[in-house]
Amino acid sequence: KNKDRLVSLPEALALGAALSADSLAAGVGAGALNMPLLPAVAASFAAGAAAFAGGGRLGRALCGRSRDCARVSSGPAERVDPERISGFLLLILAFLKLL
Repeated sequence: KNKDRLVSLPEALALGAALSADSLAAGVGAGALNMPLLPAVAASFAAGAAAFAGGGRLGRALCGRSRDCARVSSGPAERVDPERISGFLLLILAFLKLL
């Protein structure tokens, strides 16, 4: 649907709400385990920052800096759709949260 490759305001708000709900659930779990607040927040921030940086590197490695995002294989160039990759990774993360 949305081919502009930009995150719109409604999309950003929905993502922000989902991530906030995830953080709220993590906070409830940390509180139930009587974890100290500051180390839990620091560990959560560090893990999130590392995942964000790693995802950025992975995206650049898969797609380069071009907007066309083509990857050369042994045959003709294969198209790598960054939206499909990120959606697939988001589904994997959601599944792992259920475990």
